[in-house]
Parts: sequence; C-alpha cells; structure tokens
Amino acid sequence: MTDDDKVISLEVRRRQKAQAEQEAQAEQEAGRGQPARPGGDEAGEPSPGKPSPGKPLPGKPLPGKPLPGKLVWLHCPSCDTYQYTELLVAGGRTHNVCGAQVEEAVLDIDVRAEYTLAALNLERLKAAAEMVESQRAFFEEYQERLGLIAGARPEPYPFDEQTLQRLPVAQVDALGLLIPEALHDPARHFNLSGDAPPEAGPPGEAPEDDPPSGTT
Repeated sequence: MTDDDKVISLEVRRRQKAQAEQEAQAEQEAGRGQPARPGGDEAGEPSPGKPSPGKPLPGKPLPGKPLPGKLVWLHCPSCDTYQYTELLVAGGRTHNVCGAQVEEAVLDIDVRAEYTLAALNLERLKAAAEMVESQRAFFEEYQERLGLIAGARPEPYPFDEQTLQRLPVAQVDALGLLIPEALHDPARHFNLSGDAPPEAGPPGEAPEDDPPSGTT
C-alpha cells in the first residue's frame, strides 16, 4: 500500500467516524423532541442561497412547464446490481454479464426538473474543484516554506492511525483537510483584547534591532 493509499484509508475511516457521531447526535436531539439541524442559521432555517433538498412544497409548482418523461431502473437479482436507462424495451431484458432476467421499474419523471438538478450539481462540482485546487496550491506552498525552515525537505511521519491521532490537528475542514494548529486562527497569537502593551525596558536602553522580515 502506498503512502497516498494510507492517507485515503485514514480519511475514509475519519469521515465514517464523523458521520457516525453526527447520526448519534441527531438521535439524541430527536429523543429530546428537537429536530436535528445540520446546517443553516441559529433559528434552524436554511442558509441563504442554499435551498434545502427535499420534496416540492405543496401548492408550489415549479416555474414553467414540466417536461414529462420516463426513466427505467434495472435490477439483476443474480448479481444484485442496479443500472438506469432511458430506453424502454418491450419483452424484457437479460443481463449481459450473467444472463439472468432483469427486473425493471419505470419511473415517471419531470425531465426538466431532473436536468436542472444535474446542472446545479455540475455547478457545485465546479466550485468544489476550484476550492480543491486552491487548497492544493496553498499546502504545496506551505510544504516549501517548511522545507526552508528545516533547511531541507523534511521526512513525514508514518501515515498510520497512531500518527493521525497524535498530530497537532486543530480542525478538520469541510473538504476533510487536516488544519494544523500552527495555521489555525492566527489572531489568537496577538493581543486583540485591548489590554495595555507590555511595559518598556529601563530608560536609555536601546531596543534590539528588529529581525529581518520578508514581505507579507
């Protein structure tokens, strides 16, 4: 298994654990008679510009004329596989892999609505791809700067579960990236409380020269 495979494996287990924790929290809130609120504002309303997925509101048809059509789901009972198709075939089908008779379920759909959902998902995937590329560039630059600090490219710790539990991770972001403590919330390293600055040294004592700094 390569190092990349190990990282992916760790991330899969971490996301599964996070999902299980979210489900447990939702069950606890449901037991208290309070609906779970995975997102949105404090009042439990969906965030602006992010419609909540679900069934159409009663009495609220989509703007414009629907485009009716049929989508066919196919199920092979032998292989237990599913596939959809737009082709209606009289007389049934057989699975070209095992030769078993395929079960069919024909759905009446609004083709225009389904097409709109596909378009919205492609827009979201485009935005996600841009975000991923931006984060990739950021962490590649961070690696380069860490190499400058060390004087050479450091050797990473082993990519395993024990290392993941002991690394200084401050946060796991929406993309599942591990945000180091050193990069998390830089404002906490500065005096932003309005308190008086530290007292100056004795009179007549010249301050030390500022260390050289680069542009920011």
